[in-house]
Amino acid sequence: MQHRVVEHGHGLMHAKNPGGLVEFHYQGLLSHGGAFTSTYDNGHTIKVLLPRAIPCWNEALRRVASTLYASSARVEGGPSPTLRAQVLPQMVEGDVWDVWCPSEIAYGDHNYPHVPGGSSILFKIEMHHVYGETKPTTKCLPATEVNCTDKEKAYVEKMRGRDADGGFLEPELDRLLALEDNGHFTEVDLDWLHIRQTLLRKMIALETARPEL
Repeated sequence: MQHRVVEHGHGLMHAKNPGGLVEFHYQGLLSHGGAFTSTYDNGHTIKVLLPRAIPCWNEALRRVASTLYASSARVEGGPSPTLRAQVLPQMVEGDVWDVWCPSEIAYGDHNYPHVPGGSSILFKIEMHHVYGETKPTTKCLPATEVNCTDKEKAYVEKMRGRDADGGFLEPELDRLLALEDNGHFTEVDLDWLHIRQTLLRKMIALETARPEL
């Protein structure tokens, strides 16, 4: 799974998972470029109560670190409940993302209307609204430290130092995700945990996008 941020939104909060409700437009395209489903066709967004997702969208958030909300997928009417989140909890209002899903974590080897078995899928997702339970996001950009608070800058520099030889960031994200699942936090501590998770995801995305020498 890979994703690309096409446009950064204006929102300041992520949807919690589980518990959040999100409203968005999406378009699903096959690898040859043909669209097989789109909410833009009828002009109506869809609302999804989290967690609902296929594994690919789960993996964008958890990076295979936790449960993939897997069940049988249906194409009719758009992505199945197992197709729809946890990319969504990373997004804020106004975000536009491209998410590439290989077949094994999209619709698999089964044939569905307009989607042959083994197809890789590109989803274009435009987040409109985040409702219900939320958690804070951060506008900090680790690559340049633009929009970062002093606390966020210190954390980014600390993580960058620990990752000097590579291979540190993803296990650290896994650790923080597990910590959230198993720990008890004050609201302030939980907010900082979510911000650290977001910063790590951004740093991992930078590493993934960096060309090999």
